[in-house]
Amino acid sequence: LFTKVDVQPVGDEDQNKDLLISVEERPNLYFELGGAAATDQGIQAFGRMGHRNLFGLGHRLTLLGQAGVGWIGDGWVPDIAAPEWRAAARYEAPNIPASGQNLAVDILFNAQDQESYFRIERSGIGLGIRVSLGGRSSAELAWRAQIRRLQDADPALLIVQDPWNEVFEENNLVFPTPYRPWSGPVFSLLLDGRDDAFNPHRGMVANLEVVVSDGLLARLTDISFEETPWIRSEAGISAHIPLGAELGLLLKLRGGISLGGGEHTLPMEDRFRLGGGSSLRGFAPDSIGPSNLASTVNLDLPDEIEPMISWAARKDQRWIPTGGDSMALGSIELKIPFTSLGLSDWEGWQAAVFADAGNVWFRQEDIQTDSSLAGIDPTLRYSVGFGVRRTTAVGPIQIDVGFNPNPIPEREEPLFPGFIPVRIHLSLGAL
Repeated sequence: LFTKVDVQPVGDEDQNKDLLISVEERPNLYFELGGAAATDQGIQAFGRMGHRNLFGLGHRLTLLGQAGVGWIGDGWVPDIAAPEWRAAARYEAPNIPASGQNLAVDILFNAQDQESYFRIERSGIGLGIRVSLGGRSSAELAWRAQIRRLQDADPALLIVQDPWNEVFEENNLVFPTPYRPWSGPVFSLLLDGRDDAFNPHRGMVANLEVVVSDGLLARLTDISFEETPWIRSEAGISAHIPLGAELGLLLKLRGGISLGGGEHTLPMEDRFRLGGGSSLRGFAPDSIGPSNLASTVNLDLPDEIEPMISWAARKDQRWIPTGGDSMALGSIELKIPFTSLGLSDWEGWQAAVFADAGNVWFRQEDIQTDSSLAGIDPTLRYSVGFGVRRTTAVGPIQIDVGFNPNPIPEREEPLFPGFIPVRIHLSLGAL
């Protein structure tokens, strides 16, 4: 709340002293800019502005704008034809409904998210209560409602049990789709015991998120859509362990599962996905798990010749990861400061070696994808590699080279340079 606090003794030295305290309040209005660039996510920028003390009651209003573009394929060519953006606002009222609790209202005016194989539009509102647990730890319980609309999607993503089937006419993928309402309570928990939030050397951080789809908004609207309630939960924990000679060990565990849904599974935008610089670093983003085959051409052929043409055009097919309703991931990483390697001029730089393991699955046995029918879905996927780290004033720099030691030939997983399955991940800055 304050940028300056002065304490001065007042009175005779031989008597009890009074203290004269003067404070200087931080500016109520603030404005922030930030950005990041990564081989997996593209280029992102954000702006945040707000007021810290509305009405003199400590209420906060924050406005957020974010925009960015991804890359075309694996090249570093910005995909300006598919930009991402979002505009949102958050109002927080302290000590409501009780001391130590914050009442928060969130409004998502519009968000356009471009994922690996689909594009979705969202708008919505949320009402929640946030409780501080000390330090950087907190818990929040909210109820959120959104109107969602698919702007584009690869047809191979749409498995039979996907709730989006109910807004397609006879399974005809016409975009943009009709709007689909979603609502439900969301519980989140953050326990942060690290010594530093931006450059930690010791301590643990754990998080939990539980999302319940209650179908209430669908029943209250005239939109022809019904969603069987489901629960999606995801948890993670990271431990920073200092070792001798300035070495550091980073251990990460993540897991997720969904329950309920009746005959449905999670909709495509809520499914678990792995692969890329933030999970299994020997793989392309979101490429882990069950997949369907999709053809690069879509011809309306007579039934008598369609199988023959499909076989002849099999090289024009590609695998599209569908995501899944459960997920597990584990990572171990050893960090080695350059200075401990005798490079005294490289203070602040770190080398790293790592290993990742995990996968994405569908729990329901009746959900069949092309990869599961072909029997090429392994139980776990692995990646190993090395990288370089650096913390800067504009955010962290991270370069990772990940290797896939067990590529699946049937999935045509990329090999570079011709026989080594490797992915290079680079990121700069943080949002």
